[in-house]
Amino acid sequence: MGYGTAAKVVAKAKTARKAALQGVHSHSSRKTRTSVSFHRPKTLRLPRDPKYQRKSIPHALRMDEYRIIVSWVISVDHCLSHALRADTVSAAGC
Repeated sequence: MGYGTAAKVVAKAKTARKAALQGVHSHSSRKTRTSVSFHRPKTLRLPRDPKYQRKSIPHALRMDEYRIIVSWVISVDHCLSHALRADTVSAAGC
């Protein structure tokens, strides 16, 4: 025959018959639900890939190597005199 001995062919045919009679869905069981709420599955979320820039001019930096830092802290004596006058001590400006 070309497939082997006759006993092998008969055994293979019997297993095929048994599988055909049982069907492929005979062992499936229902999944136990552990929550009453339905949560949508998280699917593919691609990163943004813009075709063109939405802003015509990029935002200017507030601080660069040429910017001078100006300190607005007033002298300690001035702050102390304000605090004594108002009988309060404030951490913010005087």
